[in-house]
Amino acid sequence: MNKHIKRILLVSALIAMLIILFNLSACGSSVKNDVLYTQGLEVIEIMSQITRSEEYIELLTGNSGIKTIVQDLSATDYSSPSAVYSISIPEDSLAAMAALEDIDGISPDLEHFLSQKFLSALMSQINGMSGMEKLAASSVCSATKTFVDKSATKDVVYLYTYENANPIAVSFILGDDNSVSASGSFIMYDGFHCSSEQEIKDFFFDVDLEVSRIYP
Repeated sequence: MNKHIKRILLVSALIAMLIILFNLSACGSSVKNDVLYTQGLEVIEIMSQITRSEEYIELLTGNSGIKTIVQDLSATDYSSPSAVYSISIPEDSLAAMAALEDIDGISPDLEHFLSQKFLSALMSQINGMSGMEKLAASSVCSATKTFVDKSATKDVVYLYTYENANPIAVSFILGDDNSVSASGSFIMYDGFHCSSEQEIKDFFFDVDLEVSRIYP
């Protein structure tokens, strides 16, 4: 192999490496500019602090089983998720599932309220399958916050997943004047598999979900 060919191969390898680095940088920059993503991480940080505060947990429960579950949750660093998924339900599907179309005289405001309740309850239903202690532990460690995001256009759940740790669901519900209410909770049910969009859709097989991976 002569020097000219070696030089061409070297340049090609460098160009390929730069393209990969550019794509990775663009992906990271995009998600960091996502207000919901960053606000979700702030909610998760509050939840993480709760798991590490024995005094806080003692105020809320004296159950030794719940305390043990919370202590296990505290062992993970939740600041760097391995993947994050956006989960939402089309408005038409929400209306159909909640049987809103069969209710005479329901106001648009009440229809919107019931739709929001349905989306928020979607993740909570998973923990209902995990047993009373795990359900209680998730409730003890839940956290909420309200913020302003003019770019938010719909109610959505961001599912933050981790290697060998419980996923965390943060629900974002739109309010008045561009306000957004965020509510985070640990997903405790071991039978909930969420390593891909399809696995999430398969779990909620009877619900018409829009699922997309937003990170990485």
